[in-house]
Amino acid sequence: MSIDTDTHRKTLIKKSITRTLRTKLDTPEKVVYLFIEIGKYKELCGDKHEGMLFFYRDWVAHSELAWNSTMIKWLKRLESHIKTDSTGKQIARSFITNESQFFMLDTLKEEFKIFVTINTLPDKLLTNNIRWKVFIKTLMGVIEESSIKRKKGRLIKELSCVKGQNDKPSFKFKLSLNVRSPMVKLNL
Repeated sequence: MSIDTDTHRKTLIKKSITRTLRTKLDTPEKVVYLFIEIGKYKELCGDKHEGMLFFYRDWVAHSELAWNSTMIKWLKRLESHIKTDSTGKQIARSFITNESQFFMLDTLKEEFKIFVTINTLPDKLLTNNIRWKVFIKTLMGVIEESSIKRKKGRLIKELSCVKGQNDKPSFKFKLSLNVRSPMVKLNL
């Protein structure tokens, strides 16, 4: 691909991202489109397929996700907090205590801020708490339709997003241990 073609494509995609970020990201279609466009833009810029933006891009784009370098890193970190004699509730508490930045989506927001700043994109999504919460709630609704599955021999077999108590989005883990599946509620 020629440099001129790549530059032109990046310009078009950046305009598309800008338009999308200026809207209220309150529908699944808008959220999926934004992640897909960000992924395409990052690929054209030569970025590695790492980080939370790629992680969520992959999660919204697939009905079942089995491989993603960021996902593997986070699941390994989470597994390090599982004690085999713990209950599901104890495991969930350990996850929250030790990996709150994942469950609070701080890592995603921080990466988003860097991406928006570097590319001089509108930042209202990140500076307006209400818009961010609407976006995250919509994102969680999108990923409810899919799950992350891992090969046998791992403590965490599956990760999915489900509606928990009072319709609050929650991460649900299926473990290879004989315990009730831990659930971690998102505070939105």
